[in-house]
Amino acid sequence: MKNMTKITLDNLKSSPALCGDFNKMREEAIREVGDNPNEVDRRLTEMILPNLIMRLHVEKKNQEKKEEDSCNRKKPLDQNPEIVEEEKEKSREDKRKRKNPIEIKQMPTNFEYKIKGMQGSDIKLVIQKELTITDMEGSQDRLSIPSGQMMHEFLSKEEQVMLKEKEADGIHFKGMEVPLIEPDLQESTIFLKKWKLGKNNCYMLSKPWIKVAKRNKLESSNTIQLWSFRGNQSLHLALIKLDN
Repeated sequence: MKNMTKITLDNLKSSPALCGDFNKMREEAIREVGDNPNEVDRRLTEMILPNLIMRLHVEKKNQEKKEEDSCNRKKPLDQNPEIVEEEKEKSREDKRKRKNPIEIKQMPTNFEYKIKGMQGSDIKLVIQKELTITDMEGSQDRLSIPSGQMMHEFLSKEEQVMLKEKEADGIHFKGMEVPLIEPDLQESTIFLKKWKLGKNNCYMLSKPWIKVAKRNKLESSNTIQLWSFRGNQSLHLALIKLDN
């Protein structure tokens, strides 16, 4: 037979958080049964014990519910890597939104019609930013896409792996050529690459970025948007110049 812990009045008295104001209850017991110590202790036990048992029962149920809820949250994440990645991406998007309190403009209708005519799908706003002096330097010939300003992750896992491939020098990233809709709706191609920016990596549009910028009369301080979409499952980009 298992050992049983005997509950005494001293045990109950030492648990005021569960039993309430012990002194007041003692006064009430004396009023009911007189000042006989044994009778007072008996009455106090009768008053306190049911309340204690009920509270312990409620706390146990609450704890079991918390454990069950925690298990329900963790189990599908542990078993399904896709859900884990989805939750991570949601967290990243929330952080991007907090870092980007700017007013986000909708895609102009002429671009919507253009993309629709190309059977485009999975349309995402990659970034909305003001062009910097560095973005417009001909010697640099690149448009930076800082990860901290990105609105959505727009690359597939295969494309992310592809952009991590290095040139023969082992330093620079190779990049990939992507179809581009320019601000004037002209179609061309441009290189998308990863770029070392300080201690972090970011994306950038490379050659012929400056030619695209000049052809569309882009200048530093202009606000632009870069959108991504899928055409025949392949990545496409659309560059939009917004009215400042």
